[in-house]
Amino acid sequence: MNGWGVSEVNFNTVKAMNAYEGDCCYCIEPGVSLYTGDTLSKKAEDFWDNYPDKYNNTISPDMIKIFIGRIMQYGYMGKTSLNWKTNDKKGADELAHYMATQLLIWETVVGERDEDFNKINAQDYGKDNIKQQIKTNNPLRSEIFAYYNAIETKVKSHTVAPSFTSKSKMKAQTIELEWNGNAYTATLSDANNVLSSYDFSGLGLTFSKNGNELTITAKEAPDNDITVTASKGAKRKALLLGQMK
Repeated sequence: MNGWGVSEVNFNTVKAMNAYEGDCCYCIEPGVSLYTGDTLSKKAEDFWDNYPDKYNNTISPDMIKIFIGRIMQYGYMGKTSLNWKTNDKKGADELAHYMATQLLIWETVVGERDEDFNKINAQDYGKDNIKQQIKTNNPLRSEIFAYYNAIETKVKSHTVAPSFTSKSKMKAQTIELEWNGNAYTATLSDANNVLSSYDFSGLGLTFSKNGNELTITAKEAPDNDITVTASKGAKRKALLLGQMK
């Protein structure tokens, strides 16, 4: 999808940092060859700030970055080994976990995952799905997809947001604050039951939570639209609730 492509092969290569064994690496450019002797340079997180939209028409570069981080949080982050073999229980388990992690990263990069991390069928667009790389005769097929499903479930659970928010600025709703005799307020209900996990911020606004309801209050009528964000945990993920008027 989105111009990414790779030739059909009978094997995949596992990469490690600085040697043939060690901290595992994951590919974020499927189909771009890496040859023996090539070296890679380090890039900061702002790499994604200038990421061309043409590489993924499904989600924003910021969402790609966030999802890759979540996948790696729940995927395999151990060391690679030259002793990995499909007939060795420990090695096979680690290799399957690694491959499942790589598949989900590739799906995210090429646009097979939407902003809620739901799977998009590439065949609907005349393309092959990333996971078709795991052939039916792969000795670790069942183990790979067991990890694939487990990681997918955890990433989806982690990224569930209050139902009135949006991960996209373009889709964020506009909310009108109404005068109640004392202040300008609006009350929103979260159908996803995750409100307690989020903190909210907006210039000149105060927020209070009661169960699954969020009340937004302004002592004075805002002169301009105010953007409200919702943050979870260590503020790694920011969501747009909408514009306040």
